[in-house]
Amino acid sequence: MKKILLICCFLFCLKGFALDAGYAYRFHLNIKLENGQEYIGYVYKYSYNKLDDSNMIELLKEHANGEITMYPHVITVNAGRDNIDFALKGTTQKVQLDEIERMWVTETLSFTVGERIKELSEENYKLIKSHKAKYSIIEDVNVYENVKYILLTWDENQELSKKKNVIAPKIMEHWKRFIAIDIIQSDKYNAFIKTLKESLLKENILLIEFAEAL
Repeated sequence: MKKILLICCFLFCLKGFALDAGYAYRFHLNIKLENGQEYIGYVYKYSYNKLDDSNMIELLKEHANGEITMYPHVITVNAGRDNIDFALKGTTQKVQLDEIERMWVTETLSFTVGERIKELSEENYKLIKSHKAKYSIIEDVNVYENVKYILLTWDENQELSKKKNVIAPKIMEHWKRFIAIDIIQSDKYNAFIKTLKESLLKENILLIEFAEAL
């Protein structure tokens, strides 16, 4: 059966500029497969090729192994110069590109290259509230060149600046002990970060890593 590809309502809501590392896009798609099944959700794509109205499918196919990952629902949270989309872990959907009969693009967002989409466990996801988040960025610990940590909370009683002052030296200390050595012990460093996240979760604080373009 010859595939019919309809790309309509192509709304360019470009709200950022690409870095030297390439271009980053978030698409909201409405997809219908040949078997009649329909999918609606967000797709994230990073590419060295700039999007235009003639290369949409080629862009989606890049490094995709024939399929795309869709997020039915995301919540966008602002943390200073960064906007982060959170999705509930386990809700993603895989769509085979060669099974698409029709596709509508209802929203296109261009954003600065970075780790925009983050999947959270249900326990962490429940921390997100409708009102604006308080945040504190830990980017002066130099753990990795392009990685920083972000503290987020929707609890008005939490003072994140104080938490940052306590946490940042601990992260740096453990990085020096387990990563900045001849024999890297990443498992021990990751175990420390995991324990730290669990401890902060009890205080209604979310700790995430955020990778930016090099």
